[in-house]
Amino acid sequence: MRRFVKNDILLIFQTLYEAHNEVKKLIDKHDHESVGIILGDCQQAAVRIGTVIEQSEGEGFVTVGYLEEYCEALYEVSQGIGEGYNGGRSRKTLDKKLIAAENSVRNDIAVRLEIVVLPYKCAMFDSLRSIFTAADSDPLCDAYLIPIPYYDKNPDGSPGEFHYEGDQYPADLPVTHYETYDLAARRPDVIYIHNPYDDSNYVTTVDPRYYSSELKKYTDMLVYVPYFVVSYDVPEHFAAAPACLNADKVIVQSEKIRSTYISAFKKNYPGARNVADKFVALGSPKFDCVVNDTYTLSDLPDEWRKKIGNKRIILYNTSVTSILKGDHQYLEKLKSVLEYFKDHQGNVLLWWRPHPLSLSTYDSMKHRLLQEYVRLIEQYRSEGFGIYDDTPDVHRAIALSDAYYGDRSSLVAMYQLTGKPVLLQDTAVCEYDGIRLMLEDIYDDGEYLWFASFDFNGLFRMSKETMKPEFMGMFPNESINTPRLFSGIAQLGGKLYFVPFRAVRIGVYNMASGTFESVNAGYSPLSPDENSYYKSVVYGDEVIFIPYEARSVLRYNTANDTFLRCEGWADALDEGETRAHYKIHFRTGTVSGDKLFLPCLTKNAVMILDLKDNSFSFRDVGGEQNGYHGCISSGSALVLAAHDGRSVRWEPETDNCTEYRIPGEDTRIQPTKYVDACAVGDRVWFFPYNAPEAASSDKDGCMRIETAFSGMCAGESTCGFTGSFIFARSVGKFIYAYAIKTKRFVVFDTEKGRADTYELFIQENSEKEKIFGQRVRFDEQEYFSDIPDMYNYIENENTATIADLVYYLSIWFDEESYKKGAEFRIDIRKKALSNPDGTAGKKILQYIKSEVTK
Repeated sequence: MRRFVKNDILLIFQTLYEAHNEVKKLIDKHDHESVGIILGDCQQAAVRIGTVIEQSEGEGFVTVGYLEEYCEALYEVSQGIGEGYNGGRSRKTLDKKLIAAENSVRNDIAVRLEIVVLPYKCAMFDSLRSIFTAADSDPLCDAYLIPIPYYDKNPDGSPGEFHYEGDQYPADLPVTHYETYDLAARRPDVIYIHNPYDDSNYVTTVDPRYYSSELKKYTDMLVYVPYFVVSYDVPEHFAAAPACLNADKVIVQSEKIRSTYISAFKKNYPGARNVADKFVALGSPKFDCVVNDTYTLSDLPDEWRKKIGNKRIILYNTSVTSILKGDHQYLEKLKSVLEYFKDHQGNVLLWWRPHPLSLSTYDSMKHRLLQEYVRLIEQYRSEGFGIYDDTPDVHRAIALSDAYYGDRSSLVAMYQLTGKPVLLQDTAVCEYDGIRLMLEDIYDDGEYLWFASFDFNGLFRMSKETMKPEFMGMFPNESINTPRLFSGIAQLGGKLYFVPFRAVRIGVYNMASGTFESVNAGYSPLSPDENSYYKSVVYGDEVIFIPYEARSVLRYNTANDTFLRCEGWADALDEGETRAHYKIHFRTGTVSGDKLFLPCLTKNAVMILDLKDNSFSFRDVGGEQNGYHGCISSGSALVLAAHDGRSVRWEPETDNCTEYRIPGEDTRIQPTKYVDACAVGDRVWFFPYNAPEAASSDKDGCMRIETAFSGMCAGESTCGFTGSFIFARSVGKFIYAYAIKTKRFVVFDTEKGRADTYELFIQENSEKEKIFGQRVRFDEQEYFSDIPDMYNYIENENTATIADLVYYLSIWFDEESYKKGAEFRIDIRKKALSNPDGTAGKKILQYIKSEVTK
């Protein structure tokens, strides 16, 4: 029986009890005529209840017998009025029989839940499939799979082409046409959806009748299960989607993701109640499909099987996000990938599977590029050297391929659960026979420039004469592939000290002996999404590490190998008004005399650490809305780069503070605008993060735009770092910087006003082999795995390319190590998920059932 029908019956029982009370009163008043009318009404109600029960549970159901006994009691009372049946006895007789009938309704009639699953794109049904399968096989559920229509959006946002994909589902699934199911009339107990957007998607829109704001009118339990999964954490804007607001429950893949949703939802909807109850970490049906689905080559079309033969398969996945960001550059990337595989048709086959909304995205958002994209597809298909897969079933490709290459997307998160190699493409990389290097800081020893790799564990030096990187080795006791292990460098006593950003130890390199050291600072590593220290300064025999998210300033005395910490300031810094969307403390600092000045990122203050007695204090500097990224000493002043693009010149001795706005600054650009400040002579340069240009000022604060850096701020970053420059450092008359969007190392001669740029690219086989030989690529088991960070098990194309992946699968491949590596990565991946054993759909169903029926 439907839950609402059973609830309605139980409500009628309460009305009957009230009628019994009225019967007692009327008998005691001797109003026998009114008593007869009420008893007749009670009998009609009992008959109607019995009819409904027989229609639901079958003729002769046990509860109907109790209702018949209740009807007999009604007759007995009607006949006994005036012959010994007073009001109290009459009510007692009726209540006794009605209680028996009510108990039977409660205990003997099982509730059948009517469950509706509403996917719109067949290719996204995997986010709901195991829930529907569990409901469809549950004897106490009536499950309806109802694919709903959707529209592409025109460039002006109006509805475009109509789509209905109900005919694309497997034949063994009982699809119900949306026109035959009336939500208002049926009022299902549960509705599951995977579309979060309602009218806020720029590419497609489901039929407005199926917006979450409408669906909530027809059910008491609207459940949103995201159509996507992620490798680590989810962007906070997803918590603002309409479905998160309107749904009664939102099912997420892990406790970490749940925490993000809860925090972000509270920011977007500050008045919301019971937020923690709304978001539930039970896993994702998409992972169920990865674990439970089995495929063989016999499941493929004959044409595909012939192409595969004995070749190993690389699944090439392209995403909507990259289409939106990439423009012409992305099409050039696609062309280069397809051309590479066309020229390397040996032991490896490309299986290209674009996102199912790719064509719709080009049509609605990048229409000027649509025909070029279509021609690219047509050429690839006609040349026939690979597989083009636009079918709804992504899991076939996941199961049968040997490695993943392409964009970061939900497919990456699913593929990680197979344990097979993952290589993320970089749209800026179209040459595949070398290793591209990025960096976050540099040390100039006069002859060489030294730096740690941005993308993996590696130390390099580069001759200032040739500007060719040379691999010096890896830092011991650290992860091999984690990006941004070290973010800063200091030199003291002939040794280089590397600041642990994501590393768990201080890295040390002895320049004289050419040996590495590893210094355990005694702090517990932060979780993988946190970063410890960012830059360092030298004070006497000390290297002082500036805390990014760590809660202590770390002072390392290199002479006696001891540590001193300054703590307690973090609690003080957290007090009062802060830039709450930041959780970082400082980015850089500068020493003057015996004081270390640390500009705060979260408020308009500078922390002053007295290096003699290790005490600290705070000084308010500049406007209340300021927070500071870059800082540099300029004479007796400290010059700060504020979040909103202003230059702040502060005299600590006099507390004089002057603010300057950079000319030509585009006020529409959001903070942070400048990331580093560098001083050469009496001039200070500011390097942009989100600002459109670099700028500089003289000692009087007169500002100018630095045109030498024009063109380095354009385009989209492809490595997750969204700014224009990742660092800038001055040495003598030179400023060294790295332009992240153009992936060029910049050497700026301040006297000549000229900026030379270099692509740091290792092509020599001897240098590549040094790196490959130590990195044990693609099938490695991390020798340092204290932090189960899944980023350790994803390659990025900045350091490995499809050439390396092809070489690995065709030349270096070893079946045993491949399987061991997969098992290791699967185990790590499962630790980050809720219900990773293929049971998420069943557990989601059982949880929602318990919520509905409790």
